[in-house]
Amino acid sequence: KEEQAKQTFELYKKHKVNPFSGCLLVAIQIPIIFALYYVFFKGINFESGLLYSFIHIPEQVNMIFLGILDISKKSLVLAILAGISQYLQAHFMPKPAPSLNAGNSSKSFSESFTKSMQMQMKYVFPFVVAFIAYSISGAVALYWIISNLFMVGQQIYVRREKDFKMVIK
Repeated sequence: KEEQAKQTFELYKKHKVNPFSGCLLVAIQIPIIFALYYVFFKGINFESGLLYSFIHIPEQVNMIFLGILDISKKSLVLAILAGISQYLQAHFMPKPAPSLNAGNSSKSFSESFTKSMQMQMKYVFPFVVAFIAYSISGAVALYWIISNLFMVGQQIYVRREKDFKMVIK
């Protein structure tokens, strides 16, 4: 197995494929997800005198989001919406540029690897996100929904700006 791992690493190196390139953004979010999990399952040890003055009775803080959903508990609706927003985010990801050297095996390996990763991110990861979002709490699902929608909006904005600059040229 060690030899197989070494050969796989050499293959990645030879074809200039970074298997961890898509993991950075997820890795950055992991501490936030753990913090949300800790806050909503373990609770907050707070000192009443240290809170902001507008929170007179901290025990009365309402965890009902928009008067509809209790985000401190599991929410199937938010979990499904988190999965859908993850699908949309993967759908709006930039597509890899087509290779100019169609006959080059290193390019075809890199392209096929990238394509398979994008397919997994688009069709498998939304189910993983929905399952995790339902398992933890509605707050984590709400965080995923909002961050995914911001990423979709950002990608739409970037595409629109790129298309606008192409029209100007």
